[in-house]
Amino acid sequence: MLVISSSILLLLLIDTFRHGHGIHHDHQPASQRLNHDIAQKDIILLGFDDDLAYNLTAFTTSPRSALSKRDNYWDNVVCRGETALNRILHEPPSTQVWTQRDFSRYWDSDNHDFNPSEGIHGALDALGIPKENDPDVTFYLEADQSFEFRAQHGRMEPATGEFYYQTYIPSSGTIIGHANYSPQHQALPGAALPPLWRWSDVTWLLWSQKAGVRANRLRQIIHETITTPSTRELMEYIEVAEPDDLDLPYPGTLYDLRTEDAKALLGSPHGVGISYLLRDHRNVLGMRYPAVRIWTARNTVPLLDQKFNYFMLWYLRNTVQGPN
Repeated sequence: MLVISSSILLLLLIDTFRHGHGIHHDHQPASQRLNHDIAQKDIILLGFDDDLAYNLTAFTTSPRSALSKRDNYWDNVVCRGETALNRILHEPPSTQVWTQRDFSRYWDSDNHDFNPSEGIHGALDALGIPKENDPDVTFYLEADQSFEFRAQHGRMEPATGEFYYQTYIPSSGTIIGHANYSPQHQALPGAALPPLWRWSDVTWLLWSQKAGVRANRLRQIIHETITTPSTRELMEYIEVAEPDDLDLPYPGTLYDLRTEDAKALLGSPHGVGISYLLRDHRNVLGMRYPAVRIWTARNTVPLLDQKFNYFMLWYLRNTVQGPN
């Protein structure tokens, strides 16, 4: 029987309601949306810098040969991924250094029981990660941007309501993203942002806090039950599937950086943030080369308007091809 925490279920229901009512849909022609969003680098959907943040409603017809003729979609997403890869390999780390004190100034976090969805059980077994909750081993933290802050213009601004709900498992070098919503998803359009808001920055602070001297052992990042339309549609595009009809049970498909598919996924909302995390903490992690596994599981929660749940596992390897 599938067991899903009430908090995650509520978040998924909220997300389904929003997308079902068109709040995040852009009704411009796809080519106009694509060109506009690539230019608007301040648009971020999940706290991942330079996120595409568009809903590819026009790119939902298979096979790939038909899709590739429309607005150079594939070339654009691969280009985004190559930019992210260059960030990992060649860009210097950010000069901004955040501390635990900064986190406490803008964020609040609560501990909850680790309760992974059934769709990632196979991945957890393969990685040797126990599925049972153990508060001494697994740390499920719900981080909320709950405090008002002083914005760049000098005025105090209310909390954005963004949140990153993730599990940190230092013993296996694993982070599991359950639900991540950035200010652009939660706050009103044009709202001011707190200085500390990006997924990569918040995630590293919490990871390093829980991992301590083992922070350099980060080996994989899992995104479970992905609801972001652009990520889901990119996965469908790569696997040549119809919308919400990607039947790809675990272990799914593994792509390394020698493939365009991996680069495209690295440029997705669920990959770009990882590129910033690896760039900014190269001094701790060393050089890492991400490879990605994608799969799906049939949705067994009747209230959610999704036939399949989508999953992504990023392996942070020491070599382009080889073991973690």
